[in-house]
Amino acid sequence: MNRRFHICLLAVCLTAVGLVSAPARADVTYTFTGTNDGRGGDGQTVGFQFTTSNFITSLTSLLPSQLTSCTHCQAGSNPIVFLAPDIPTAGDGLQVNDSSNNAGYYLFSTGAFGTAGTYYSTTSSAFGGIVSDGKMVVSVPEPGSVAMTLGGAIMLALVCCFVRKPVNAGQLA
Repeated sequence: MNRRFHICLLAVCLTAVGLVSAPARADVTYTFTGTNDGRGGDGQTVGFQFTTSNFITSLTSLLPSQLTSCTHCQAGSNPIVFLAPDIPTAGDGLQVNDSSNNAGYYLFSTGAFGTAGTYYSTTSSAFGGIVSDGKMVVSVPEPGSVAMTLGGAIMLALVCCFVRKPVNAGQLA
């Protein structure tokens, strides 16, 4: 067997090992946008993105450095985002401190921090009118998309193995 075949076989085997040994879990991404329009709010638009290895199941406070991105968030070294799952009679709660040092409070349905989906918080008179408008998307990459990517890599490796190089006329003589 020629050397090119061995290299191609090695590439296919390494890709197959990567496919079989892919991690069983995927990161969870929390993307939030909202307006601090509850009672006492300043009407400022805020937003952030945070990625973690598991769903949030307990009180979690986040520093600015832990966020992938943050819009109009308070600067500094103190926690600026607080996620509180399963608040009794309220649901899943979120607090974001904006750049004007005002806290915005958002309430989502119970279990929102632990299940992929899109969730909304709306301004209401409940809880003294402090709840603001916001939208949170909790996402987890689908295992199928990972498998399709690795499958495409295998197909490219196979095509590279079996594509023949054109022969120059000078090589034939």
